[in-house]
Amino acid sequence: MEEYSKIKLTNEQINNMKFVKLIFTKEKNKHRNYFEYKTNEINIENNWNPNDKGYRMGGFNFSVEEKAIRWLIRGDTIFDVIIPEGTEVYDCWNKSAPHGVFRSNKIILTNPRIIDDEFTMKLYKKSTIPDTSYFPILALCAHRGFMNTALKIYHEKVNENTKELAIKEFKEFFEFKGDKFNLNNLNENSKLIYNLLISK
Repeated sequence: MEEYSKIKLTNEQINNMKFVKLIFTKEKNKHRNYFEYKTNEINIENNWNPNDKGYRMGGFNFSVEEKAIRWLIRGDTIFDVIIPEGTEVYDCWNKSAPHGVFRSNKIILTNPRIIDDEFTMKLYKKSTIPDTSYFPILALCAHRGFMNTALKIYHEKVNENTKELAIKEFKEFFEFKGDKFNLNNLNENSKLIYNLLISK
């Protein structure tokens, strides 16, 4: 499948899938949300161009549980997503989480759960993303203090063949707005994981 290809789901496919969405809901992170989501009612995005591609499509992004760990950077709370009857849903190709990015202009959010280390570990155990997609997640988990999950990813996904890529992507995660990687800017958990990576 090409990088920007997309497939419109059938009603049967929609009804047989369990969708989820990650959103920042804590007060300090509200500035990161560009849409004021409502729970247990239909959210509608008027910017919807299903014939376009990428972000120009508009609509809402959401995923499935088996790919949700890839999108931890998008939120501190995970919601179940219900698709209103008659709504179009597209499976949009993403190489880091194949069949893990869906778009629609109407969704209902239910059952919010705060994401912590225990919940992240559950997502990890269900996850079916490519092995190399875990390295930014490794950095994110360390940064947020999800150390059981971070160590699990480190031990299961980092080896002699993947070490250099893991280090590269770990560093890139912390290079905000062009800043160079600086070990002194990391919290203690992130320093611990980084030191494990370079000593592998």
